[in-house]
Amino acid sequence: MIKRQKSQAEQTARFTTVSQWSGSEVTEVRGTEGVAEKSQVAILGYHKIGRPSASAWDTWYYISEEIFERQLRCIAESGWEVIDAARFLQGLNDAGSLPDRSVLLTFDDGYQSILRCALPHLNAFGFPAVIFVPTGFVGDVSRFDENTSEPMEPICSWDELRELQRGGISVESHGVSHCRFSAVDRSRLVFELESSRRAIIKELGANSEIFAFPYSDPGSDYRVTTSALVDAGYRCAFLYRGGAQSFPVSDVYRIARIPVGREIELGQILTSP
Repeated sequence: MIKRQKSQAEQTARFTTVSQWSGSEVTEVRGTEGVAEKSQVAILGYHKIGRPSASAWDTWYYISEEIFERQLRCIAESGWEVIDAARFLQGLNDAGSLPDRSVLLTFDDGYQSILRCALPHLNAFGFPAVIFVPTGFVGDVSRFDENTSEPMEPICSWDELRELQRGGISVESHGVSHCRFSAVDRSRLVFELESSRRAIIKELGANSEIFAFPYSDPGSDYRVTTSALVDAGYRCAFLYRGGAQSFPVSDVYRIARIPVGREIELGQILTSP
């Protein structure tokens, strides 16, 4: 059975809830208040590039290749410099090593469309990126979307993730089961963090050091989550809300990201003061 496409009002309402977007304003991530701004990093959060698969339906999170190419061209012409994961991590320790204005491109969930549709455009512009993968679904479909308003789509296999690596995309952790951290106890939270990182290291030989919270949910206890992230070996963690991140960062485990969909005008975001 094909589910109906959500109305524009429903899609906008969902985005407002997730990103706390209000007109031209975005909420500020915890930890940036009072920090002297030396540079800005616009961390852009994508999900799906290209058309929905045959059994799926269209939602706000799908960005056509045409729009994606236009967004990349906007970035290329904006004066903002696209950086890779390694340079971003360097900037956490040395904010002066970053450009005054830079962009980090990120993709959540590890959809195959990133390999099929996004990578050719990224390579055409010479842009690196980061993909956050829930390791329990590698080579499967996005079963975490079952019984939600989002359709299930194929997730990259380990071989496909290796291909993305060779194409300049850093593979990082999105947990194991894509669960909400506020809905699990500490032992499960530790499992999600440690097991996913070990799997990436084992399969890809990559020292995964960046974590993205599924559903932008860092858990109900700040100290427990932060301690578990440190113990598991992560150097920082990303939310899925907020605006451009100021550097130096006072709270590296609650870093802001800008949710990006097909209706977002990147030109306005990148020209905002």
